[in-house]
Amino acid sequence: MRYLSLVFSAALLTPALTASASAPGPCKDDIEKHCKGVKPGGGRIIKCLGEHKSELSEGCKAAGKFSYDAVKSFLWMCGADVNQHCKDVVPGGGRIYVCLEKQKTKLRPRCQKHLTEGKAAVEKFSADCKADVATHCRGVPPGWGGIVGCLTEHKAKLSPTCKPHFEPEKPE
Repeated sequence: MRYLSLVFSAALLTPALTASASAPGPCKDDIEKHCKGVKPGGGRIIKCLGEHKSELSEGCKAAGKFSYDAVKSFLWMCGADVNQHCKDVVPGGGRIYVCLEKQKTKLRPRCQKHLTEGKAAVEKFSADCKADVATHCRGVPPGWGGIVGCLTEHKAKLSPTCKPHFEPEKPE
């Protein structure tokens, strides 16, 4: 669940939710192969990739940015709020997140909570993995799942503070 939370949070705060075949990153070929005719926006490409998750390349899976479950969670928690308060916002570059943050007092409680938890998860991940990014992923541009993919590839070498973000949570 921790990894899923990280993936959702990273996706919400980056352009990943508006991925297209022209997007850089580890899923570009998968988008072209499986979702060629799908119109970008509204989570349609992510939904398409989720429908093909068993067929995705290892690079795309490792990046984790197209976690279908995470996107479903976001749409469940905040989809109505996006439609109500941010329907005219062009997705990408974190614009939907910025819109939701500006409308936060008008959002449903579950969406407010989801945004708050997502932001906290991204901030914790950034702090916990900053040195690992500098060591293992120098030159990898942020966004599109590249950093998460890079850290996943170096999972065995990650610091004790970063490694837990890439391990499944143990049941209580």
